[in-house]
Amino acid sequence: MLQTPIRSNHSIRSNHSISRDTVPPLGLPVVSLADVADFIRRRLWIISLTCLVAWGIAFLYLTTAVPTFTAEADLVIESKAPLADAASVSTTVESQIAIIKSESIARAVMQKLDLTEDPEFVGRIGIVGGMISSLNQLLGWSKPEPDSTVMRHVLEAFQRKLSAKRVGLTYIVAMS
Repeated sequence: MLQTPIRSNHSIRSNHSISRDTVPPLGLPVVSLADVADFIRRRLWIISLTCLVAWGIAFLYLTTAVPTFTAEADLVIESKAPLADAASVSTTVESQIAIIKSESIARAVMQKLDLTEDPEFVGRIGIVGGMISSLNQLLGWSKPEPDSTVMRHVLEAFQRKLSAKRVGLTYIVAMS
């Protein structure tokens, strides 16, 4: 919308400017600092209770959360073959990645590091599930869980968490 200036006493004022002497339009609310302080004072118990609950939840999380760590390594693949073409290099590196991710390597790592006893990999089966299955065995409701089932769950958890990727078009494999 085009607004034209109003001339009064040889000075130009626009229609949308408000001087200090004029009253603001009725549609605009005026909030003072005293109104804000009064609002906070009236609802102080709600604000305090919300903060305490949030701090309590944060404290419970921090005390019960298990810290997890990720190991990272870069592996350089040595190739005895001459550098012929990109396809043979790619095949060599991808073959090595498949070997790293294989089940036999995962089993060897699990046995070497004794991951069948680690709660991060055993998860529900080892802690909560172990207590439930022990109770079920005492009451005669179920048979003991074989070690192969626990090993299978640990193997699946390990393989889900294992990552091996080629870095660009190099002979380097990034593992975590």
